[in-house]
Amino acid sequence: MVSNISLFGCPFGCAVKTHFMRLILLVFVILLSCQNRLFSQQTGSVGLTDPSMTRTLNPIDTQSIWKIIRGLAHDSMMGRRPGTPGEVKTIHYLSRVFKEAGLTPAYPDGYLQPVGLINASATGTINFTIQDNSLNIPDSLLLIRSLRGGDVDFKNKELVFAGYGVTAPEFGWDDYKGIDVKGKMVVILDGEPRQLQKRGFGGALTYHSFYLVKDEIAKRHGAAGIILLMDIKEFSPSLKWWQQKDFTTLAAGLGEFQTHLTVRLSQKAADQFAVANHATMEAWKRQADDSSFNPFSIPALAQIAVHTQATPFTSHNVVGFIRGSDPVLRNECIVYSTHWDGYGIGPTIRGDSIYNAAKDNAGGIAEMLTIAHAMHTMSKAPRRSIVFIASTAEESGKLGAEAYTRSPLFPLNKTVLAIGMDIFSPWGHSVGLYNAGYGYTSVDTLLGQLAREKGVPYKAPRNSQFAASDQYMFARRGVPAIFATMDSESYSLSKNAIDSIENVSRVHSPFDEIFTVWDLRSVVDEAKVMFQIGVTVANASGRPSWVVRNEFTKK
Repeated sequence: MVSNISLFGCPFGCAVKTHFMRLILLVFVILLSCQNRLFSQQTGSVGLTDPSMTRTLNPIDTQSIWKIIRGLAHDSMMGRRPGTPGEVKTIHYLSRVFKEAGLTPAYPDGYLQPVGLINASATGTINFTIQDNSLNIPDSLLLIRSLRGGDVDFKNKELVFAGYGVTAPEFGWDDYKGIDVKGKMVVILDGEPRQLQKRGFGGALTYHSFYLVKDEIAKRHGAAGIILLMDIKEFSPSLKWWQQKDFTTLAAGLGEFQTHLTVRLSQKAADQFAVANHATMEAWKRQADDSSFNPFSIPALAQIAVHTQATPFTSHNVVGFIRGSDPVLRNECIVYSTHWDGYGIGPTIRGDSIYNAAKDNAGGIAEMLTIAHAMHTMSKAPRRSIVFIASTAEESGKLGAEAYTRSPLFPLNKTVLAIGMDIFSPWGHSVGLYNAGYGYTSVDTLLGQLAREKGVPYKAPRNSQFAASDQYMFARRGVPAIFATMDSESYSLSKNAIDSIENVSRVHSPFDEIFTVWDLRSVVDEAKVMFQIGVTVANASGRPSWVVRNEFTKK
């Protein structure tokens, strides 16, 4: 693979640039085709239309999914926030449903994996000294990973502008080339370069645009923290409450992959910051969109004073498994992971303070457990073992999944695939299968075959959500991972009606509740596809693989 595409900014002109881009995309296609064909030969036909498979899939139905969604999204679960009475109710309920699904407890005492967490609430201020002038920016969020609490004082921290903060070897892109950011604050744009979208799969945002990935890359380069210049016009009260006043971190520490401090500036605040530095956000974006961009020091210093309160507590993942039937391959596994946690009881909005988290993520849990039950009813278990994880603290940075990867039931080098599940599209008529990890693993062939058998197209991602759920924590440790979702349209409701309902029932709000107009037939389709991917990979003679060079392949 080509490791440096900074030639795109050289004087050789557009012809060389275009030729080079086409060459890289051609290499991508060849690698993807060869790896996918090899894995396809090792797995054989998927066969969702096979009569025996149809019988096996019978337990995956709307009634089963509805039952679990109603149980988890009920007001009595109090929004399922870790470390609250809502968690106690949730993990007891899930332990019972795991048992009913026929899953073997992962631990001697049952299904619960303790996860040490810390509520690290942070309040503070950030000021910039720019040419002896002081700039105070009130519309900012300060998020700090503190294990002890107390005052944190960053004085005269140097600033480096690193474009979009992207390091993407598969696209030959590095926003950190040629600069030392150790101990400094890195100023990063929200999103990603447009060229990355053009070079990527399907022209959508890649996972490199996700804030957690940016933070991890900054940490790897030794940065003390990041200042993220957001595209959000202003921060809502609920966002401020959750992320700044009650930020949760792993008691074991996040020093391995997150910086100590994240500062997020709203769009208005980012504009102020740029103007104070005799620039504009538009100019910085133009610079960062060019592949020849080089990071540079900003002639300003940051003064950050934060008071933190750290309160440790124990949360829990809920983990069960199905032992594989092959005496050798049973020591390897496929992992399904999706989170049980929500936002709990928070700021009251239009008279409602319970954040029920029905779509995000009672739905994902319901799908996963119906898959587990279907696998348990198979006349013969899959050859490899199958692990099912209902994780905690996903909304706080996928902390439950990270805790599992630090102490896995099966070694990660024996974990052949991680399947992430999360928000569903409950509108009945399945119209397309999306994979947020499209183009990165050999599993694409299987997903494409399943999509064809369901009569829907298999599509590149619409957004950057590959890093936004549990499977990313496995991927960053080298485990091939997918995050596929079924898109749907309503049989009876107009697009305007669906958009209105989606707008009212936004996730991360008190209005992520059950709607009686939901049609879960598309959710059943999605669960069946995810079931078949797991069974097929579990029974395959070969293992999935990464098909392009990226950060994950270094693990």
